[in-house]
Amino acid sequence: MSDFPNPESYHTPFADGQKRFLSKYLIDIKIPFIVKKEKDQYIYDIDGNKYCDFCLNDGSVISGHNNKVITNYLKNGISAGSSSCFTHKSLYKLYRYISTIINFEHIAFFNSFEESINRILFEKKPGNIGVNTNYLFNKLLTHSIGLQIELVQENKEYDMIIYEPINMDGDLSNFKIHDYSGKTFIAYEGRTAFRLKYGFLSSLNNADYIVSSNNIANGLDVSMVLSRNRLKSDLIPLYKGIAILETMKYYKRKIHYGKNISADGPYLDIQRGSIIKLKKDYSSDILYTHGIILKGKILFLSEFHTEFDLKRLWRALESLEKSFL
Repeated sequence: MSDFPNPESYHTPFADGQKRFLSKYLIDIKIPFIVKKEKDQYIYDIDGNKYCDFCLNDGSVISGHNNKVITNYLKNGISAGSSSCFTHKSLYKLYRYISTIINFEHIAFFNSFEESINRILFEKKPGNIGVNTNYLFNKLLTHSIGLQIELVQENKEYDMIIYEPINMDGDLSNFKIHDYSGKTFIAYEGRTAFRLKYGFLSSLNNADYIVSSNNIANGLDVSMVLSRNRLKSDLIPLYKGIAILETMKYYKRKIHYGKNISADGPYLDIQRGSIIKLKKDYSSDILYTHGIILKGKILFLSEFHTEFDLKRLWRALESLEKSFL
């Protein structure tokens, strides 16, 4: 039975052996463990260690890992077919259901965030791009080689501004897009949609495009674009269509974000619903040894996280603080 690791005796012999072998074929293996199972808010490795996940695939696993309800629908979807060459039965229901959540003029689906954003970039061909968070800056810089991208400035004109509706680098307040000048505005809802209410934080009244990736299918690699102008859509496989439809239904039916447990603690900076910002960054490599998965200052809660999980996090951070003294 997996259990949380002891920092003093943390070791991953099975993972180390497999990593040595895999290193011959993979460029970089960043984490010290190898996953065996994911369930709810926890991840289990092949060495018998248990970790509480506060990263949740950058917040996109909003309903917890391997959610029983969504997973059953996903299995049924895969059993029905995995080809992406055909129009499938879930699309009609999907479009109809999304229209009950947000008004849109056009909608397009893609098999990844990169495919969706590259399609928009191809259509608009921006000369310069402003983004409002370091997360977006790094995400776009990795996949959009040759583009001029910078953190957005108030006194500058941009061909395109891609923004997260919440200022993740600041005080988690709503991003004030009207303070910035751009020809095209894209709201990226990959870390925010459904976390603070049933739906999206942006609307097409403020943005030309709304891009939501992964979170609409509980972490599954997929992307949806709502837009004013028609954008050619990819054909996504049947199981992805079903995963999106059932995940979004589950959000609206089951989850009450904004009513989560309070994260009050000495290392907390700000909490806004299920999004939490710490006062400073902590080494993820050391936190693994305490059974904590965390990346940067921002952490996310699923519906399964408990007060005991947060207490474990605070104890781990307290231990790190003492080691710095």
